[in-house]
Amino acid sequence: MTYASAKLVMKELSRARIRKLKMELRYALILLKRSPLTLAGLIIIGTLSVIALICTIAPQILPYPEDIGSATHPELLHCPPSPEHPFGCDYLGRDVLTRVIYGTKISLYAGALVVLLGLSLGTLIGLIAGYVGGIVDDVLMRITDAFLSIPGLVLALAIAATLGRGLMNAIIALAVTWWPWYARLVRSCTLAVKNELFVLAARIMGARSIVIMLKHILPNALGPAIINATLDLGFAILALASLGFLGLGATPPTPEWGAMISEARKYLPNMWWEATFPGLMIFLAVLGFNLLGDGLRDLLDPKFRRGARVWRI
Repeated sequence: MTYASAKLVMKELSRARIRKLKMELRYALILLKRSPLTLAGLIIIGTLSVIALICTIAPQILPYPEDIGSATHPELLHCPPSPEHPFGCDYLGRDVLTRVIYGTKISLYAGALVVLLGLSLGTLIGLIAGYVGGIVDDVLMRITDAFLSIPGLVLALAIAATLGRGLMNAIIALAVTWWPWYARLVRSCTLAVKNELFVLAARIMGARSIVIMLKHILPNALGPAIINATLDLGFAILALASLGFLGLGATPPTPEWGAMISEARKYLPNMWWEATFPGLMIFLAVLGFNLLGDGLRDLLDPKFRRGARVWRI
């Protein structure tokens, strides 16, 4: 292949990518129209994201913003749900609705950070291992296997216990257990893509290895990883809540959902509202991300498309 023909191939591939992007956008609209579950997941996650954004920008608009912290109201201890406090009050008299709403921001941001850290590290390791190959691939994959040989939650508990209590320590502990799955996935995608014609054309044109990896291989290997990341967001929130429930996550008075359930468990079943509503929020978040992740999988992965009729224009 000559330089001129390689350049021509790259131009044609660019046009093909633009056409493919337009078709995928049309597919996305069709998917949302014909998949009510995906639309429901998008609505749930969109609503939670808006709530998290509002809590970040203007927390003072919450019903009782002082109850986000360690405020106490002795006259409202364990107050059951009422018009003034729809979700009731906790053992310090704080409004549960306010704390649950503000906990949306903490749980979503923390879960997204876990997945982002795991995705970034795993993608880097998988990309290098798949592209370079040889002894580098062997060493990186054996390290990955070592991490995968230990149950994720057990490893996260050990790391969190070593680092100490705190939301950031819990995020680091979970991110350390999250990256091997992405490394494996990105490596397999890189191996499938690195010998394609457009990569060969880029090499002939004199592109450096780092440019080939980042510009040509990474965009093609990142799709499945993003699908998995969307599904993992719900599980990351659930894992953070688990660490918080066990006392290794967010510390009081931080209104993180798992920590709220941990504080309220001693008052069950009489004061059921103190643990029920944070638990329902965890359920909604995990359900929303799962529904949305399934829809993205159907959209981006042809092997999982539910039927050819969904993709007809």
